[in-house]
Amino acid sequence: MAVQGEYAYIADECGGMEVADVSDPYHPAGIAHHDPAGFYKNVTIAGNFIYFSGLTNGIVIYDVTNPAAPRQASHCLIGCEAKSTSIIGNICYISTIQKGLILLNVTNPYQPVEIPFAGSGGVFSRVFLNGHYVYGYLSSNGMRIIDISDVNNPQIAASFRHSLGLRNMRFAGDYAYMACYNNGFKIMNVSNPLQPNLISTSYDTCYINDVRIADIFAFLAYRVSSYNGGLIVMDIDRPGNPITVSILTIANLDPYSLAMDGHLIYLAGDNSGPSLYVIDVSNPANPVILESVGSEYNGRQVEILGDYAYMLNTGGDIVVYNKHNPRHLELVNTIAMPGNPDHFTAKDHFLYIADYANGLRILDVSNPGLPVECGYYDTTSQLLDVAVQGQYAFTGSYDWFNILDCTEAITPNPGTSGGENNAISLQPSEFSLNLSPNPFNPQTLVEFTLPEAGDVSLKVFDTLGREVQALESGGWGLGKHTVVWDAGDLPSGIYFIRLESGGEVRTVKGLLVK
Repeated sequence: MAVQGEYAYIADECGGMEVADVSDPYHPAGIAHHDPAGFYKNVTIAGNFIYFSGLTNGIVIYDVTNPAAPRQASHCLIGCEAKSTSIIGNICYISTIQKGLILLNVTNPYQPVEIPFAGSGGVFSRVFLNGHYVYGYLSSNGMRIIDISDVNNPQIAASFRHSLGLRNMRFAGDYAYMACYNNGFKIMNVSNPLQPNLISTSYDTCYINDVRIADIFAFLAYRVSSYNGGLIVMDIDRPGNPITVSILTIANLDPYSLAMDGHLIYLAGDNSGPSLYVIDVSNPANPVILESVGSEYNGRQVEILGDYAYMLNTGGDIVVYNKHNPRHLELVNTIAMPGNPDHFTAKDHFLYIADYANGLRILDVSNPGLPVECGYYDTTSQLLDVAVQGQYAFTGSYDWFNILDCTEAITPNPGTSGGENNAISLQPSEFSLNLSPNPFNPQTLVEFTLPEAGDVSLKVFDTLGREVQALESGGWGLGKHTVVWDAGDLPSGIYFIRLESGGEVRTVKGLLVK
């Protein structure tokens, strides 16, 4: 319930909205009722508008210029449970469980517009690179497009919601080709990277797990049901109308990933038999299996680097095959990882591995039989994916998107070969500050990153610029740090957390909701 003037506005969960005249507090009288679809538990007032937030039905905004005759202004679906709302100026701050903080511009409450917000929550399950843009897939929270022209100051360029079920995405020319699991194979026009436009969908009754592009052909790893799948070849000369060229079914295979090496496809998956297949697609209309190996493994991802195929096994190992003779793959090594990696990237003679709770590992595989860990970064959140461009690794995790400068890890020390560059820790390329969770009550974690050791000042200010709390001061080492901020003695509202170190300053906004 919220009260303004002589009126009380009540969110009656499944009973809808009630308006009561409370000019006589001893005899309140109901004067209006409205029953929007859904369940609404919280209400916030701003001027002549009432904001109701609910379990699964987003935000409903009412114009109550005439409290006796409230009129629905708009209904904004956000795809998750809205726990509470707060209105500051023309911005509506929405606290959610699944997606963190969502911001709406309500300058016109009849047409609220979502604001891309770097601090909002979301699981960055996949990270894809296209030029100076990163496409971060946030599972059920849609896509976030980040401009990385300046890697030290990445900016959210666009954000949109969808339910793609995205497993993989490849770029060619003005198009993005997407393997969308049970939503099929989709093609988007990305000639304007900030306004991608879906132009075709195929095989939306199948499970499409991966896609590779070569010339005018798309190669899809597909399955119809458990252990019933293979390879689909499509002609994409007209992206708005792709045409099936051939389908190769492989008995008992549940394919997850594919890689290309010239006219050869390396297809990896779960199987009661071989887990890695080599397929000749020099004639796309008639793919031919040349080799199958790895009955003891379950392939989750496969990448090609030089003369070797690297296959991620379900148990977390990376299996290495010499592919010099594609008709006879030779097992070279099985690289045991400390955790259970989700994805990895192969570039130059390095493997960049998103090792889940064990951070980012970089292996020098100049000698695949004797790989050496040459870089390591201990992420504080489970790492799900990594993409590489130049010396930078772009990572996605359960909590955030990160950019890491890998120069030290991938540059041999003077007088050494690459494999001797061991035991180097990656350091973040940025000076950063974050809050998690945000909004919060009454505690949150203040997470900050220092690219070099130095004195730190970490303070909290209110909206009038007054210091209300000093969290930390003194010398801190480089890397990531976490401080617990307990705001139990402060009233609800917006606060600014300011970090100073080495001449750099970062400020983030925190919303305390009690």
